[in-house]
Amino acid sequence: MTEARQAWELVLEQINEEGGIEHRPLSVHQRTMRLDDADDLTPVADGFANLTDEGYKYIISLVSGSALQPMRDAAMPQGVLTMSITSEDAAADLPEFDGMLLRGILPTDRLIQKQAAALQARGLATMAVVGETALGVDDARLSMMRAAFDACSTCRSSAVTYPAEADLYRYDWQSVGAAVMESKPDVVYLASANVSALLDTIFWVERAGYTGLYYFAHGAFMSSAALAMPGSRVPERFRSYELGLPPNERLDHFLASYEERYGEAFVPEPRLIAFADYLSLLALAMTRVGDADPRAVADAMKELAGPPGERFGTLEYVQAAAAVRAGRDIDFVGLSGPLDFDARGEVADGFIQEYGVTLDGDVAPLP
Repeated sequence: MTEARQAWELVLEQINEEGGIEHRPLSVHQRTMRLDDADDLTPVADGFANLTDEGYKYIISLVSGSALQPMRDAAMPQGVLTMSITSEDAAADLPEFDGMLLRGILPTDRLIQKQAAALQARGLATMAVVGETALGVDDARLSMMRAAFDACSTCRSSAVTYPAEADLYRYDWQSVGAAVMESKPDVVYLASANVSALLDTIFWVERAGYTGLYYFAHGAFMSSAALAMPGSRVPERFRSYELGLPPNERLDHFLASYEERYGEAFVPEPRLIAFADYLSLLALAMTRVGDADPRAVADAMKELAGPPGERFGTLEYVQAAAAVRAGRDIDFVGLSGPLDFDARGEVADGFIQEYGVTLDGDVAPLP
């Protein structure tokens, strides 16, 4: 998270050089919670609850999965404004936070909807979605993609599943390949996060005669799968769509400023830069309504981030703050993408980038 901290430090300097909030410096307190198991977010939830007990009213944090309910229970009674930098949970699956949860990163279900639309725009009308079931329930990304793809009246998806509880080393993967080909897919979507299962699926789908593209629900596994297939040309057909940073002059300015300050390039990950976006927007909202009432601040953040208005970016804090003090309407645009929040506090849109695998086995953005 070094990149995230260094990014928001650039913004914090601008805020305090401008006079802070009502002539008081804005300070950021960073807490780190160690995760011994990436699937166990209990330490994050516990750390969040500790911060609310200490009186913090504005928290930028990971809010996801099993941590959601305890975070909600800690935040709502004490009127804490929670700003999340994760997107895994579908918007419809989130418990109601009474307008006090803002997620500035495109939720996974909306991300997948954009993926499905991009594929369909290429004329890919039939899709085989391959993934796990757990106790008979389909994997979440498998279900999300099928729902998104089937929203097109002329498109069709089929699910090819295998039980996560099975002995996957001895599983009948040949039948998976046959089932995929039976659906005559234009494209195959791999929903699994298990590299071994991905490799077995690809091997038998290839043996069954498939020659099209594979799209990975979890793009981080593309390179692992490619490296496990030395000498094969199949990885040249690996693809994924992930959140990306929208290219523009503001982003170029930030990247140059970051490299000049720290002597290293910023990792182009929207979730890392979202901390800086939140901090700038939060300070602008406090400039408009003060910092005493988190609910008023949340409402102001939504208003300032949405159109219409003069457009200002994350590193244009001085100009944006002057406009806010003058009572002018602004439309704040984050480096991670537009922060146009809906009534639930979810961003409505975001930039996605298509990735592929190079001949060296590296994952790289496609033009």
